[in-house]
Amino acid sequence: MLRIPPDLFKQIDNTMPLFCVDVIIEHQGQVLFVHRKEHPAKDHWWLIGGRVLKGETLQQAAKRKADEEAGLSIEIVKQLGTYEMTFQHSSFEDVETGRHTINVVFLAKLSNENQTVEL
Repeated sequence: MLRIPPDLFKQIDNTMPLFCVDVIIEHQGQVLFVHRKEHPAKDHWWLIGGRVLKGETLQQAAKRKADEEAGLSIEIVKQLGTYEMTFQHSSFEDVETGRHTINVVFLAKLSNENQTVEL
């Protein structure tokens, strides 16, 4: 998969929406969230998710983000829908337009119920 170089990503973030996935991971009757450490949504509890990379399917992106953000291996149950978000802040301090994302949402479950999950 191809990642965008930081300078180019900053330019894209300032001029157009980003295409992302969000993952609702259901575990023992609860939904898992992560505490965001960076903008956008810094210091908020949020769904696992992020940008889709070139050459990556939507389901691959959802699985990658679950692994990167929480160390979890997941199975996709189904695609739920699409929504868009606008944020006041980008992950770049000098991007004045904030961030605009178009998000495809998946429902997922853990591939192995014995994975360690902090609830």
